[in-house]
Amino acid sequence: MEVIRERALARQEVPASAQQIIERIIAPLMYRILFTCETPTPQDIQRLLTALATPSEQV
Repeated sequence: MEVIRERALARQEVPASAQQIIERIIAPLMYRILFTCETPTPQDIQRLLTALATPSEQV
């Protein structure tokens, strides 16, 4: 998680919180690994990272 935060800081971006990283990156990956028996692809990981970096509206 710290690597994600450090890279955002290096790009002069506001880094995601640890909670956001867990909820939007780690949890979906772990779910897929544990419950679907599928290995996430690099494209899956990129999609999650892009979604994390994209501001979303809170409902």
